[in-house]
Amino acid sequence: MAGKILYVIGNLDVGGAERHLVQILPRLAEQGFKLSVYTITHKGKLASVLEDAGIEVVEPCCAALLRKLPKFLQKHLLLSSSIPSFCYLVLRHRPAIIHFFLPEAYLLGGLSSLLLGRRIRIM
Repeated sequence: MAGKILYVIGNLDVGGAERHLVQILPRLAEQGFKLSVYTITHKGKLASVLEDAGIEVVEPCCAALLRKLPKFLQKHLLLSSSIPSFCYLVLRHRPAIIHFFLPEAYLLGGLSSLLLGRRIRIM
């Protein structure tokens, strides 16, 4: 196996960065990389493409429950609940590289990953 890489992005709804991941990650998986994607708010419409390619897509532990709350509460609670979920995922998978996409992931995941020890971070 070539190595473990964790990708962090807000969600996998249709957008440029999201489509880029859907195009590139299955090819990296074919090369032997162990890949996971952590979505900060929810999995999104393109998540199934990655999951069908054998790539794990993880959302915050209570995201489905929080989406049932009123919209004005959802975003703040999802963001705050995603920090412990992200930290747990990093500690469980121990990726060699964590690659962040877009400002939400830079801020939330980048700062959290600094507390979790020495890993290569790409933004």
